[in-house]
Amino acid sequence: MKLPFQATQSAKDYLEQASILRYMGLDEVYVIQPNGHLEIHTVAYWNENSRGIAPGAIILSPISIYPHRRKG
Repeated sequence: MKLPFQATQSAKDYLEQASILRYMGLDEVYVIQPNGHLEIHTVAYWNENSRGIAPGAIILSPISIYPHRRKG
């Protein structure tokens, strides 16, 4: 999904616009800045650390392939 750049928005703000936080329950996401630098941004209410995102950055939300898989 592409969202317009807004200088004051954090990764959490963009994820809320895309309705991802509501369904995923994420506490951190990966941000690939346009210069190729990979950053981890915390986005949960208990660990949020608002950091800058450059125009053209990519936000990746890690998901579990087997969220309810039993061990054993």
